[in-house]
Amino acid sequence: MNTYSDKTQKEKSQSVTNAVSQKRSSSTSTFQFVDNRPEAIAQRKLQELANNSIKAIQKKHKGASIGKTMRKSGDANVISSMFTQQHMGNYKTAEKIAKQRAGAIPGSCHVVSIGELSSIFAEINNRESIGYHAAAGNRVVNPITGNNQFQTTSSYKIFEFSYDKKNRVKKGREISAQFYYDAIPNGAGGFILHHFDGVV
Repeated sequence: MNTYSDKTQKEKSQSVTNAVSQKRSSSTSTFQFVDNRPEAIAQRKLQELANNSIKAIQKKHKGASIGKTMRKSGDANVISSMFTQQHMGNYKTAEKIAKQRAGAIPGSCHVVSIGELSSIFAEINNRESIGYHAAAGNRVVNPITGNNQFQTTSSYKIFEFSYDKKNRVKKGREISAQFYYDAIPNGAGGFILHHFDGVV
């Protein structure tokens, strides 16, 4: 027969078990490794700056798309409006650009996904902050054009469209690759990402 004292003892025991269980689960859920190497901290800060900058631009232009706000704004001055207009887009835009360039570009046409804009901004902004583009030694020969250009360190999502013998656009595909680019003086002592000249 269960007495009042037995019931009270069971309830106490159950509440202690629950408390221990909750304590264990809360302690395990908050435990994680954080990379505190100086370069990792610097990269996190740069990414945060890039994301905050783009969010601020979007807020300024009433929540418009990233591409539209970057084209309209002078705030993100390390990426030219020409680059965002001619070298970035979604799959549909990339296909349209490929059709427009049919016959003018041998082999295939490449367009960077607009979703990569904040990551590209972070990489180019980081390079610009250390004077990377001002050093001629940082240029490499682009085998496609034969020109001395810069090459991204990171790989990005890129839409690739090839052409048939009649210059008709074939079905596109998504690839991940580094790309060659030109950076030109911005008139204020710095450089801006200006032109995309093929994948690495």
